Amino acid sequence: MYADDVVLLSSSEQGLQNCVNKLNKFTVDYKMTVNIKKTKVLVFNKSGRLKNIKISLGNQTLECVQNYTYLGINFSSSGSFQIAKKELYNKGMKAYFKLRKTFSVESPKPSTLLHIYNHTIRPILLYGSEIWGYIPHKKQIHLDNFISKETDYLVLEKIHTKLCKFSLGVNIKTSNMACRGELGSLPTLYYVIMNMVKYWIHLMKDIEPSNIILREAINLSHSMDKHNQESWIGSIKHIFKFLDLEYLFVNQSNFKQNHILKKVKTSLTIKFKESWLASLESNSGKCTNLQSGNKLRTYRKF
Repeated sequence: MYADDVVLLSSSEQGLQNCVNKLNKFTVDYKMTVNIKKTKVLVFNKSGRLKNIKISLGNQTLECVQNYTYLGINFSSSGSFQIAKKELYNKGMKAYFKLRKTFSVESPKPSTLLHIYNHTIRPILLYGSEIWGYIPHKKQIHLDNFISKETDYLVLEKIHTKLCKFSLGVNIKTSNMACRGELGSLPTLYYVIMNMVKYWIHLMKDIEPSNIILREAINLSHSMDKHNQESWIGSIKHIFKFLDLEYLFVNQSNFKQNHILKKVKTSLTIKFKESWLASLESNSGKCTNLQSGNKLRTYRKF
């Protein structure tokens, strides 16, 4: 609960109605008015379809919706965060265009532009990534392949790529990996994974015993992973396994937070650099025709 904001959760329609009835009594007793236009019902379900259930606040029926934005993150009835990522991308693009406009006459050094991006645009793109960040792990997808593919496919990475090319003054069709390599700038996915790990450490170390809802969510995520279902905790475990740091995940209570974070950061940085080098090798020097040759050939040579 915040100053003018409340979320009610229940696993059943009747349970939710009971919660709303208590809210209604509270507002009546304290002579408060609920803004019905902003009060919605969102039913999470596997199909993501709109589920119309009848929930009433006093004598007014609340509208059921498929999406709702709460604290800046769009929650979908399917549990997917694709719409949320798209909205963050649009916000990031507005900030990026403002940056471009500011330096339309004369552009500063690439290092300065990257510094501005890291402190003004990247935080917008990464907002809420602790929860919407996700690594598939039950479908035989190796994280090595996921990193190499998702680095450029993640919609939020497009803005980072645009910034890299703008700061270097190169053509929009210039190789993405060459631009990141030239600037030594790690892709957005790296920071998404780091945010997920930081949040996991926080949950394991600092969560208050009184936070029952959050503890239930963590326990459910653990249970899903044990039953071989995709889960957020399963993603975290997969990351530690990929980094050869599984012992930290299993025995996190034996290590200080800073120790765990430092180990993860070092290993993850090495993995991303290795992935970059592997991609550079696999995409270079295969064609002898200069006119149709690979664009990375000369870059790789030097």
